[in-house]
Amino acid sequence: WLRRYGLAATGGAIVLAWILVAIFATALAPWPYEQVDVTRRLLPPSAENWLGTDLLGRDLFSRVLFGSRISLQLGLISVALGALPGITLGLVAGYYAGLIDTLVSRFVDALLAFPGPIVEAHMSNIWKREPLSRRALIQSPIYCNMTGAASTSKPPKQWPSSPCPSP
Repeated sequence: WLRRYGLAATGGAIVLAWILVAIFATALAPWPYEQVDVTRRLLPPSAENWLGTDLLGRDLFSRVLFGSRISLQLGLISVALGALPGITLGLVAGYYAGLIDTLVSRFVDALLAFPGPIVEAHMSNIWKREPLSRRALIQSPIYCNMTGAASTSKPPKQWPSSPCPSP
């Protein structure tokens, strides 16, 4: 099993560890993340401060542990905002097929023709303070493609009639 799913298992273990760190950050952090001590500013890594301290004397290791909470929240919100319209549009295109499927597919292909980071950089000029919306708009076509391909409606196959007469 590990040979076949080794990378997936490793990725899952990393994500699980990250989630556990986010949940138990208060127990794992050696210092409160917001505690300011200007007498201890810019200290190098040591046994007391594993990653050192910042300009205000705050422990960087504690801040990284608590920062994992925000990163996980933003990641989940961004994926949800991208998946909802993408899956909805993909289901509509796959179910109705024909002209609607063609129009949605061409629109999605046009969006996917440009690299995501470049589109996001251009969109940052339009939406100054909406990073989640930009990320969701870039992810939506990917979900739309996957869902549309999986939900394309096909007529049911007819089973051949039996050569033997029924009694």
